[in-house]
Amino acid sequence: MQENPLVSILIFNYNYGKYLRECIESALAQTYKNVEIIMSDNSSVDDSWDIFVEYEKQYQGKFFIARNRKNFGTDHNFATCWAVRKGTYHVVLGSDDVLEPTFIERTMDVMMSYPNLGYVMCHRSIINE
Repeated sequence: MQENPLVSILIFNYNYGKYLRECIESALAQTYKNVEIIMSDNSSVDDSWDIFVEYEKQYQGKFFIARNRKNFGTDHNFATCWAVRKGTYHVVLGSDDVLEPTFIERTMDVMMSYPNLGYVMCHRSIINE
């Protein structure tokens, strides 16, 4: 088993630009560093795509971004992320969600300790504006 496997963070979005920066920053702030961030936008009409492009330019090689030509729905938008992931493991992150900085590190500790594990599920906290 690979010691430090790549983890894909899959972020799919539709018109959540007002939350998107916080979401992306939480992905970038992970203490587990071997991650790629894959983002797909479902043809948002807000500033979401501009935010995607800004981060992709700033962190070249760390991001993969895609934009659907129209809103195909959540399943298709998620499938876009899924199709290009390179990671051995993945985290699904809604564009209005944030990760604690140690989330992936702690999750990978569990996954690596129990190689027959299929997935890790944990408690989440609900935060409001």
